[in-house]
Amino acid sequence: MNGNFNIKTLFGELLIACGLMSASFAASPLKTVPWNGYSGAASFTFDDGVFQIETLPQILGEMPEVKVTFFLSNMGADILNLYGAEFANFAKLGHEIGNHSNTHVHLSNLGEDSLRKEVIDFAGEIQQVMGYYGADVNVTAHALPYSANSETASKVINERHFINRSSWGNGRHNWDEEPRWTDMDSRAWYSWPNAENDLLKALDTAAYIGDYTSSNPWYNPVKAPAWVILLNHGVSYMGGNHITPDAMKKAFKHAVDNNMWVAPFSTVGAYYRAHFTLDAAKAEANGNKYTIKWNLPHPICPRASP
Repeated sequence: MNGNFNIKTLFGELLIACGLMSASFAASPLKTVPWNGYSGAASFTFDDGVFQIETLPQILGEMPEVKVTFFLSNMGADILNLYGAEFANFAKLGHEIGNHSNTHVHLSNLGEDSLRKEVIDFAGEIQQVMGYYGADVNVTAHALPYSANSETASKVINERHFINRSSWGNGRHNWDEEPRWTDMDSRAWYSWPNAENDLLKALDTAAYIGDYTSSNPWYNPVKAPAWVILLNHGVSYMGGNHITPDAMKKAFKHAVDNNMWVAPFSTVGAYYRAHFTLDAAKAEANGNKYTIKWNLPHPICPRASP
């Protein structure tokens, strides 16, 4: 066996990212397959938990190969209990349920005690409510309200989540460049002119479809298949930061047709993060074999892929 392998094929896609493992190989070092062998990756994330309930069940029901992430918040009300049953159903179908904070305030303005109530306690509440409706949910990802981050917010979020989504650019992440896990950029939808075509082009760029020889070498150059993280606040005909159901369905289909790994934020994130650990693992010679050991990259991570 050579040193190139697919985590999913050998060990289970995310289990390998979550524990101390030891194995013997005839060659070393390990080399993980970018984006699980697909032509790039796309994670569609949906915030707030209000304007997706009416449209997405049917769209996602028609495309079982697409799995997405829902970041839930009470939004200063009681959204979690109001829509708990619906989101538990999403979880049962393999979609991710993540944490978007309890009251959706600027976390950068809060101290540690308030942050723990807003973020850590709410993660437990999400799991409790999902469990009440029969969904075994493990919250491992967080999304910043208003992308408002700080060192203190990142510290507290990192205590309970292995990855944290922000939004300040094109949302594209290159395989060979380790990101700041507590401030993962995403590409936010807004209904500007040509927004639908721009979204499809962003998916093409992540799948490395097109000619990018003149790509800007100074800012996130396009050089290989990548992971694009996409942010939507609603799927409706309201405009603004809501994408239409037709455009949403077209984007899902486009990503699938591009042979992209269309998977939840934590699923791709754990695979991506594991690769930096595994590819740096040292091999110890033992006769004609190598013993390779590595530690989990973070204490909080998905138990398994959906």
